[in-house]
Amino acid sequence: MADIMGLGTTHAPTLWKVPEEATGSLRRTLVGKKLPVHLRDPRNWPEPMQAEWADDQGAAAGRE
Repeated sequence: MADIMGLGTTHAPTLWKVPEEATGSLRRTLVGKKLPVHLRDPRNWPEPMQAEWADDQGAAAGRE
């Protein structure tokens, strides 16, 4: 009897980008009209997210 192995992959363009461009989705969300104004300010984000965003909009965290 044969075994079945299920594999998957994503087509998400974010995963294909260089680290410096990987935060494009978040940057677009931050300027979108549907996001509450208070959430556009990184000071209102959870601490781990603030640390990753830092002063370079997440580029260093993306390279890690």
